[in-house]
Amino acid sequence: MKRGSLSLSTNAIVVMILAIAILGLALGFANGMFKTLEDKLKENMGNEPTPETATSSNPLTLSRPTITARDFNDIPLKIGFFCDGETCSIAADAATIECSGGATMSASHLGDSTTLGESLVIESLLDVTNNPAKGKYNCRLTLSDKKADFYLEIS
Repeated sequence: MKRGSLSLSTNAIVVMILAIAILGLALGFANGMFKTLEDKLKENMGNEPTPETATSSNPLTLSRPTITARDFNDIPLKIGFFCDGETCSIAADAATIECSGGATMSASHLGDSTTLGESLVIESLLDVTNNPAKGKYNCRLTLSDKKADFYLEIS
């Protein structure tokens, strides 16, 4: 009797230690994934110019009118956003980008918020999500029903 209970106890302890170790690895991986976007933003935004201050007459401004892409990932872009509603919350996946000629893009940024009559600068990383031919594409960024046009140049 005593041997069986000792064996069960030992097995339970081993299973418990393995479960805690796997949980720790999973939490570490999840933390690393969420921290990666913030680290990439800090790393890539160093040389990116600040966009014009967004106003009620120009509610969405971009740091560059033409984005040149040699590498299709982590292209930095700062977006000036003016809040003309009571409160403005910008979700992390709120920006959409449409381009002519078959180029497709996505934007990643951290969520942010501001209040009526205030503007803020959103740091964003763009990714070209397909492999378009070299050339210049007309693109439109839409964020919370505001639009800004820019060019994507693939070289």
